[in-house]
Amino acid sequence: MINVIAIDSLRNLPANAQTGYHIVFYYLICGLIFLLPCVLITAQLASHFPERGGVYVWVRKAFGTHIAFLTIWLQWIYNVVWYPTILSFLAVNIAYFINPDIVHQKTYIISMVIALFAIATIISNQGMRTSGLVSTASAIIGTIIPMLALIVLGFASFIHSPLTTDNLSMSNFIPKDTHDLAFTLIILFSLMGLEMSAVHAKEVKDPQRNYPKALFYSSILIVVTLCLASLAITIIVPKGQIGIVTGLDVALKTVLQQFHLDLGFPMILFMVILGGFGSVSAWVIGPSKAMMVAAQDGCLPPLLGYCNKHKAPSGMLLLQLVLVIFLTYCMISFEPIQASYWLLADLTAQLALLFYIFFFAAAIKLYRQLPQDQHAFRIPGGMLGTLITGMIGIITCAIGILLGFIPPPHLLKTSTINYELFLLAGLILSCAAPLLITCYQKRQSRKHNAS
Repeated sequence: MINVIAIDSLRNLPANAQTGYHIVFYYLICGLIFLLPCVLITAQLASHFPERGGVYVWVRKAFGTHIAFLTIWLQWIYNVVWYPTILSFLAVNIAYFINPDIVHQKTYIISMVIALFAIATIISNQGMRTSGLVSTASAIIGTIIPMLALIVLGFASFIHSPLTTDNLSMSNFIPKDTHDLAFTLIILFSLMGLEMSAVHAKEVKDPQRNYPKALFYSSILIVVTLCLASLAITIIVPKGQIGIVTGLDVALKTVLQQFHLDLGFPMILFMVILGGFGSVSAWVIGPSKAMMVAAQDGCLPPLLGYCNKHKAPSGMLLLQLVLVIFLTYCMISFEPIQASYWLLADLTAQLALLFYIFFFAAAIKLYRQLPQDQHAFRIPGGMLGTLITGMIGIITCAIGILLGFIPPPHLLKTSTINYELFLLAGLILSCAAPLLITCYQKRQSRKHNAS
């Protein structure tokens, strides 16, 4: 269940629905060439190395501490870049309860994003137990229930009003416009996070057998629910009218009005807000805690390794809050907000795919180090099967990163060059930072040893 809660999310549904009925094709392809390799690799590594630490431990075993630090940095920084997008999505929804007219006011968006993230940071400072309770409860109430409601009502709308939908011939499910390939990156991003549960693999009863099964079953459920929910928005709202920030609200309001259930909209919207906040809360402390451990290992300045009485990474959480405030101001400075939302979402997905390249590479390198355990899951085909699976994942990630440089023309008004330069600069800065920090820490260590 933790896999479904961690990945199933409403935040990407409006962006996914931009592809129309092509969403079925994209999810089938992305499920086969990205999610399936993730499932196979995670099942193999987690069943052979079920100790705590997940990807960080695997990459460290394969390539050493410095590459492991770069990998965990990428996981942390792509979440930092992602927070302003999900929080602006929540701010738009909260505006319904305050005054819908303020949704386009920059001051409101900035203030609400900062307030929400500050609250999430305060909760995370209380430790993993408090943060875990908040994120789990809100994810179940605020993600699973609204998503199922959207799917049921969406297809009920299709049955009752078939004339309002596009022609459902098979040709409409196969993409023809190469510009739609830009959405592949966002669809890949919506399938990320399955490996996160590996840190809990040791807590599963008989992890060598049960954990791989849980991965396979949950991955099928994730693809089906995300695909159907995105398709439901496509059915309810015409393709040209789906906003990547407001599309979910419009779809829910439209379908509830159709069935004379208008009074249920505020309740479902509140659930959506709760689910989004739970998603943020779930990710705020995890990567930061891994970065705190890296700081304690000497990869970061000692101040960032500070741990409070609740064993929360207070130093990293404070730095994270400052960066989110800065990125929020940058996001709001772009016109329109949908464009800045897309740019940050795109950069987030590209950074995440870089992280996954190290993940797949570590799996290939570690094959010969797998313990001899007849009960542990192994990818069919042995070394060759692992190599093929890992290379499919790496190639998919590389293609996804390149596709991210294709701007969707109907969403962005900026020039292609400016769009590409922004993403390239973001990738370079994000990757250069940990390398510079490592060099600085090595120099400081040499000075300390010399003295």
